Amino acid sequence: MIPLPRTLHCVGALLDRFAACELWLRARLTLAERRLAATLERFGDGTFEERCAAARVGKADQDLKLWKKLRDELRVPAKMLEARGASVEDLRVLFLNREIRTDDSFVSLSPAWRNYVLTAAAAGVVLSGFVMLLVVTVFAPGSVFEKCAVITAITLIVCTLYQPLSLFTSRPIPIRARVAAYLPMETAPISATGRITRLSNRTWPSRKR
Repeated sequence: MIPLPRTLHCVGALLDRFAACELWLRARLTLAERRLAATLERFGDGTFEERCAAARVGKADQDLKLWKKLRDELRVPAKMLEARGASVEDLRVLFLNREIRTDDSFVSLSPAWRNYVLTAAAAGVVLSGFVMLLVVTVFAPGSVFEKCAVITAITLIVCTLYQPLSLFTSRPIPIRARVAAYLPMETAPISATGRITRLSNRTWPSRKR
C-alpha cells in the first residue's frame, strides 16, 4: 500500500506539470525533432538547414527542461546557473515565475516584494474558502462521522490543490536565496565590445542575438 504523503506528493507533482503546461512544451519538442528528421532527409547532415533545425530542437529541449519558453537572452544565464550547481527544480520555479529578467546587457533577479504580496493574497483566499467550507460542513445536517469524513476530504483536497498554486506564490521565496548563492560575487568579464564589465553578486552579462 502506497503511503498517503507519497500519494499526495505524486499528485502534487502531476498538478505542477499540468500548471506549467509541460504537455505543450513536450509537443513542441516532438514537433521540432520531426522537423529535424525531415530536414536531414531532405538536405543532409552538416547543411545550414540542418543546423537551424538542430538549434530549434536544442531550444525546445531546454524549454521543456525548465518548463518555460525562454527568451534567447535568458538561455545562456540558465546554462550558467545549472553549470554552477543550481538544481533544475529551482530553476524551473524561477523561470516559470519570470523571477530572472534581463536589464540592458545584464541579467538579475526581479524584486522579491511581489512574491510576498501574491503569497499573502493566495493564503487569504484559500484560508477564507477553507474556513467557509468547514463552517458549512459543521452546521450541515448529518452524523458526526459523516462530518469528520467530509472535513478530512476537504482538507486533503485543499492541501493538494495548493501545491500548484504555491508554484506561483510562496515557493519562489526560498528558492531565490538558494539560487542567488550560485551567482559570482565579483568578476570582470570582457564584453563583446572589448570592455571589461564589472558584476555584482546578482548580475552577470548575457549574450544578445
